[in-house]
Amino acid sequence: MKTALFLFSFGLTSVFSFSNRNDGAGKGEPTCDIRGQCINSDLVGIRQARNSQECLAHCQNKDNCKWYTFEPLKDLCELFQFCTELDEETCPSCLSGQVECEFARCGIQGLCQV
Repeated sequence: MKTALFLFSFGLTSVFSFSNRNDGAGKGEPTCDIRGQCINSDLVGIRQARNSQECLAHCQNKDNCKWYTFEPLKDLCELFQFCTELDEETCPSCLSGQVECEFARCGIQGLCQV
């Protein structure tokens, strides 16, 4: 099944809610580097990271990590057990994704944007 995203507006805050893919165990394409910060989720670790790919690597090396949020303005990587909501307003520069994401293949024309 494809991941379903729904946009809800609560005053000034935009929140994405995931209906069938909150633990990273579903089938289909994983959600990767989507704008927003995981909220209302179980935090399993915090690490320093220079980019979302490094944050993804931290998640892949941490037991119970199923989702990550990279905060570029703080070089901060938050690791989560699940992610049911993404908040774009609180951290518009944040990128979040699932542990199953693949690393970007930079250097190959058309596959990576910097």
